[in-house]
Amino acid sequence: MNFDDEIHRRLHDAALSAPKSPGVYMWKSEDGIIIYIGKAKSLKNRLSSYFNSLKDIKTRILVSRAAQLEYITTENEYEALILENNLIKKHKPRYNINLKDGKTYPFIRVTDEDFPRIYRTRRVRNDGSRYFGPFPDVGALDSFLDFIGKNYPLRKCRVLRKQEAPCLYYHIHQCAAPCCGKITKEEYNKFLEEALLYLNQDEKGGGGVDFLTAEMKKASAARMFEKAARIRDGIRAILTLKEPNSVEDMDPLGRDYIAWAGEGSMISFAVLRMRSGKLVGREIYRARTLKEPEEILPEFLMSFYTGKNEVPPYIFVPEQESTPLAEEWLRRSLGSPAKITAVKPEGWGDNSPAVPPRHGGTPAGSQPAFTAVQNRRF
Repeated sequence: MNFDDEIHRRLHDAALSAPKSPGVYMWKSEDGIIIYIGKAKSLKNRLSSYFNSLKDIKTRILVSRAAQLEYITTENEYEALILENNLIKKHKPRYNINLKDGKTYPFIRVTDEDFPRIYRTRRVRNDGSRYFGPFPDVGALDSFLDFIGKNYPLRKCRVLRKQEAPCLYYHIHQCAAPCCGKITKEEYNKFLEEALLYLNQDEKGGGGVDFLTAEMKKASAARMFEKAARIRDGIRAILTLKEPNSVEDMDPLGRDYIAWAGEGSMISFAVLRMRSGKLVGREIYRARTLKEPEEILPEFLMSFYTGKNEVPPYIFVPEQESTPLAEEWLRRSLGSPAKITAVKPEGWGDNSPAVPPRHGGTPAGSQPAFTAVQNRRF
């Protein structure tokens, strides 16, 4: 028997000797790093299932890379869910869901420097910078920033250092090279303030566009045609960035629609947010997970929702089995009474992608104490 066979036998024996109580289990690599954390109603049944010869490829991948197994028993499945979530946040295992896209909508940041930089960010800091947003349509935001970058010679470098010669952006007229002293602060700020006109205006009633249109005509009358053309293109870009979403319905109640599909250990989630009858957000997340289909929903919800205000009254998913546990987590951990409803869209067969639910709310101190009856390592 070789070394790998010995490890496999030892892990299998550990799984067979596990209790039938609820709990959390941790697969570890040979060097002791946690690679996956899961929960189970019955630790014995769940862990034994990993050694079924008919299991899919993602399960075989996990077992082949594991060298150690630990578990902690709890009083019930909900305690196991909370403990699992806490351990995942602490250890960040490779094969647990870790959302790749940021949850927050992006902002435009204008740095607080002598020669400010404009760029997209999801972090808002109290550092003196100016922020605009948030902007739900990331594609439109990127198009707007691309327009700014090509039409206003503002710096692109993250750190402004004194240079002997300017970079390529200077030669293609997309940077004024403040690093080489080729523009003064006053001249630079003129370009900056013109670029920020598109974001600074009060758009209610079209006042912002009217102001920009007047500026465009003024520049044209003064035979400043390049400036007039820039403002014209900027008006188009800002209208695209701020145009209302065309997807609407007559139901004013907030709803989130969540769906997912996976292949192997990779999984993608799609989230649609409806508020006041309008589609206000469309988000895609990609992650790794080795969970069974019926276990995915609670784990995604605990990664996606962080506060009660984020959770709408209704969440729709095409997967039913884990919705009671997910609703319990929303209610007890976040204080949200959201209702999760499983609805399979017309035309979806039994093999169609499933969908996970969501949650919200944030009551403090709502997590139960854990009863770790056993904590065994193999």
